[in-house]
Amino acid sequence: MKRILITLSALLLIMTAGYAQKNIFEKMPQNQRDSILIETAKAAVLKYAPGYYRDYKKPEVILYGAVPKDYRIKKDRGRLFYQVTFFYDPLKEKFPTDYLVKAYIWADNGKVYSLAFMNSWGFDVEKAEKEGYTTVVPFFFP
Repeated sequence: MKRILITLSALLLIMTAGYAQKNIFEKMPQNQRDSILIETAKAAVLKYAPGYYRDYKKPEVILYGAVPKDYRIKKDRGRLFYQVTFFYDPLKEKFPTDYLVKAYIWADNGKVYSLAFMNSWGFDVEKAEKEGYTTVVPFFFP
């Protein structure tokens, strides 16, 4: 009986280990974590969409949670990610949202995987990096 209990416990541990979320930033002090995430996001925005970058105020960093179970890319379902939001000065510009661009960063590897713009456009940074794109998203506001 004891052997069965140990075997079942080990099996349960192995099965749930695959679902454990890894967050390389969780043990860092918040200031250090935010600084790294902001610099990573800023580099991606300046590389792929420099027209959307404004040095207005400190970007907002949020641990957004896990990718939904119905996400289009199966391997990414359940992964934790951060959202870094870049704002603009509402006294100088007017847009329908309070931000220009949001960068989404995987918590398990610290890489930007997507950019979302205030005009509802998106840019797949992972695909661009993988395929060597040099595309620059033009600033566009209808």
